[in-house]
Amino acid sequence: MSFLEKTWTWNDMDALATKAKAAGKMIGGFRDDVFSPYYLRTVAQKMYNAEGTALGYTDDKLFVQ
Repeated sequence: MSFLEKTWTWNDMDALATKAKAAGKMIGGFRDDVFSPYYLRTVAQKMYNAEGTALGYTDDKLFVQ
């Protein structure tokens, strides 16, 4: 699987992280202020409402595994 294929899923990322951990490595660089809004966009949600005064999503389960 090549890096950054459009067909990648979160399960692919999990498998890659598991493989890296088994090799004594880690995947890093996921800053919460960058990753969380990106993740929400992948599930048709937004981090903040249009006015920027409140959260743009209502289900916190989006962040629970």
